[in-house]
Amino acid sequence: MTEKKHKPPRAIERPIVLVGAKGFWENRRLAGGKLPESFRQFFSNDLQAEKKLAHDVVAIVAADQPISAGIMDSYPNLRTIARTGTGYDNIDVSAAHARNIAVSRVAELNAEPVSEFAVGLMIALIRNFIGVHEKMCGGKWDRYKGMLISEMTVGIAGLGAIGRSLARKLHSLGVKRLIGWNRTLRPQVGNTVLNTHLELCILEKLMKESDIVVVALALVPETKHLIDKRMLSKMKSTAYLVNVSRGAVVDEDALAEHMSAGKIAGVALDVFSLEPPAGDLFSEPFMQKLVSCAKHGGNVILSPHNAFRTKNSEEMISLRVAENVAKVISGNTEDIELV
Repeated sequence: MTEKKHKPPRAIERPIVLVGAKGFWENRRLAGGKLPESFRQFFSNDLQAEKKLAHDVVAIVAADQPISAGIMDSYPNLRTIARTGTGYDNIDVSAAHARNIAVSRVAELNAEPVSEFAVGLMIALIRNFIGVHEKMCGGKWDRYKGMLISEMTVGIAGLGAIGRSLARKLHSLGVKRLIGWNRTLRPQVGNTVLNTHLELCILEKLMKESDIVVVALALVPETKHLIDKRMLSKMKSTAYLVNVSRGAVVDEDALAEHMSAGKIAGVALDVFSLEPPAGDLFSEPFMQKLVSCAKHGGNVILSPHNAFRTKNSEEMISLRVAENVAKVISGNTEDIELV
């Protein structure tokens, strides 16, 4: 009986970058200049469905779609997963590390557009832009007496790239008092370390003393529902909450209850725990409560995870992501933010 000979693995002649991020795909020609000439790019809404391409896929460019160990195993030559954003809670990082797959992100490039958007949301809340706009559209000349940033204490929960960028912007606007909390920093750490102009404190104090609370935390197991009913109950009834990080950092049901009951003055959300196309956000009870509150005069602003989206920022992010992919493939991980 003759032994069956096994064919050697097929060589990868033209490696594939599988793209699940629409922003990157829109800039694929620009980004392609940073990739090796032999590389091809393919777009896919369903990263698990591209079985015909599986052998040649060496990199995945991901937005917010889940990337599990099963998806990683679908691509035997996968070397890197490059996020086009800051958060990486959608990626099974432990599984990636176990398979020697490098996971990168571009937090610094998202910091400017997201922090600027946060400032816009804050001013829109304290001057009630939405409310006065709707009254004008309804034929009512009804003025609103708001507040100045320079009269307020702003608390930033999360002092990563976005939180620090926001702190610098608020300082330049002359905020009365700036306080911050970060789970990996002790209150004794000085501003020279953070390159900001704020006072570090414990989270409970931040929630209690802030006129505006801005949530800028990464979603990890330790931060899921960190801003829960107990934390929300510490806020002043005249205070506002802005979330530009991840929806699940805040207990959305508790937040909707507090807003509906008038226990806080206003809410601005750019992120949600369940975002399309993963599920029907608008049928969620908390969302229906917030929408109802907004329709009945509540100071509520809802945005479709839009803080990072500007033309220039998406181009810069696409270029950096392509550079990250090329560097990992070449074995050079210097100057890459790996997680």
